[in-house]
Amino acid sequence: MRYWQWAAMCVVLGMMTACADKPQVQMAADVIKTKEQNQSFAWQNKIISTKDNINQKCTNQCPQIEYQLISTPYAWIDSTINKAVLSILDSGEESAEGSPAAKRIQDFYAKPVVNDDELGEQLGRIKQNLDRLAKEVSGEQMVVVSAKPDFLGFYKDLPQMSVSGEIYLGGAHGMTSYFYYVFDLQAKRQLDLSDVVLPNQMPALQQTLQAQFDAMLRSQGADPAEHGQSWEFFVTRNFVFDKDGMEFLYQPYEIAPYVYGPISLRLDKQQMRALIKPQYL
Repeated sequence: MRYWQWAAMCVVLGMMTACADKPQVQMAADVIKTKEQNQSFAWQNKIISTKDNINQKCTNQCPQIEYQLISTPYAWIDSTINKAVLSILDSGEESAEGSPAAKRIQDFYAKPVVNDDELGEQLGRIKQNLDRLAKEVSGEQMVVVSAKPDFLGFYKDLPQMSVSGEIYLGGAHGMTSYFYYVFDLQAKRQLDLSDVVLPNQMPALQQTLQAQFDAMLRSQGADPAEHGQSWEFFVTRNFVFDKDGMEFLYQPYEIAPYVYGPISLRLDKQQMRALIKPQYL
C-alpha cells in the first residue's frame, strides 16, 4: 500500500487567525481511497518557516495569502507542485528582466528538485513583494492570492493532480487559474501532451478541439471566423484523463476574453482511439 503525505500550509495576514508560528504536524481524520488502486492517501499539515516570519501579522493594508504545499515520497513531484503553487503567489513579482534578482528567481523555478530551505526563502521574498503591492492598492481594495493543490486520483497507474489559484492585485477583477498535472511514476516525470498523442496526430487533435470550440462560440452568438482574428486557437498542454475521456482546460484570456472564463474542451473515448496512444486509453 502506497501512502502519500500532503503538507498543507495556510497563511492569512492581517486577519484574526493564522497558522501557528512554530512547525506543527497534524494528521487529518480523512483518508481517501481510490477504488481502482485500493491505495490510501494520508493528509497532514506542516509549516515551512521563512526568514522574515511569514506568519507575523501586519497592521496596515495587509495582503491575504492562502496556500498549500505537498510532501510525498516523491521529491520530484513535490517540487513540481510546490513550485507551481509559488508561481501563482509570485504573480506580482516585478524584478527587472536580466537582473541578478530575476536570475535567482528563474534558477529556482528551473531546478528539478527544490528543498524546504529554498521554498522558505522564496516564500519570504513573495510575502515581502505582496506586502509592497498591498500598500499600493487604492481605497478599500485588498491584495488577495491563493493557491491550492489537489489530488485527483489515479488514471491507470498515473497519479493526477491539480493546482488552482486566485489572484487579485487591485483593478476591475481578479484572475483564476487551474492547472493539471499527470505523473508517470516509472519514468519519474510529468507527462507532456506529446507523450500521449499518437505520432503525426497533433494537427488532427487541434482540428477536433477547434471544431468543438467553434461550436461553443456559435452557441453563444459569436462568429468563430471573426473571433479568430483577435484570438488564436492552439492546443493547450493543460490536460487530464478521466473515466469519460480527456479534458483540455484553457485559462481566461488564453483563447477568449475574460468574460468566457475558463474554457473546457474534451475528447471522448471514441475520439481518443484515433488520437491518443493505446496505453492511455
